[in-house]
Amino acid sequence: MSTRLTLIAQHLSETSSTTLLDEFHPTTGLRHFCLNSPKSLNAITVEMAKGLMTEVPKFHVDPSQKAILLTGTGDRAFCAGADLIEDSPPRDLKLKPFYVYTAMQFLSQLEKPVIALCHGATVGSGWGLVSSAKYIIGTE
Repeated sequence: MSTRLTLIAQHLSETSSTTLLDEFHPTTGLRHFCLNSPKSLNAITVEMAKGLMTEVPKFHVDPSQKAILLTGTGDRAFCAGADLIEDSPPRDLKLKPFYVYTAMQFLSQLEKPVIALCHGATVGSGWGLVSSAKYIIGTE
């Protein structure tokens, strides 16, 4: 991962996200990111995008973390793209494409495995996240 991208992520503030669940399993080395907004079919919010953009570089430098698993909650969709009706400050909404694409770039540049477990609808920015993974597992 480039130094420039790592520096960008370091400048973002820490987020305590409720729409992006982040769990590390130390016994397996698995870092699990779960899109958690089933009512909107896990549409990507600013909070989710910033969370991924901030946390993926930390995964990169931590030798105890061996792989990333991307999932979505609910049974209808992994991710239905960008959340077009979220209530975020206008500045954040304008920067959301930057956050999302930077997170995708971070994921695609990792040397460690990224696994996307997809179910249901996976479109738009959701497909972008999935296509950044090294391994994609699709279900019905």
